[in-house]
Amino acid sequence: MITSIAGLSSLTSEGFRAGLRQLVNRAKALIRATSHRRAVRQLLDLDDRALKDIGLTRDDVARALGTPIDSDPSVVLIVRAVDHRSRLRRVASPVGRVAAREAALGNSR
Repeated sequence: MITSIAGLSSLTSEGFRAGLRQLVNRAKALIRATSHRRAVRQLLDLDDRALKDIGLTRDDVARALGTPIDSDPSVVLIVRAVDHRSRLRRVASPVGRVAAREAALGNSR
């Protein structure tokens, strides 16, 4: 009987440690997201040209800041910037320029 109580105590203590670890990790993520949110908010001080230079638009920043408070808005901006860059590369390629011109003229193959 004593071993079963000791075993129960061990399980409870392991569960407590795991729960505490999860709580600490969640708190760290929230602090990081809050810090990144502050940095992203500062991007609104840039003009549109400066935002374009880093591959973003004012709308991208606003959408990132519109994410839930406990999520990291910088992740949204990274995805948007990469998406903008990949679109630019497609249009910059000779095949992409032809496709963009045809799309603008309403022609499709």
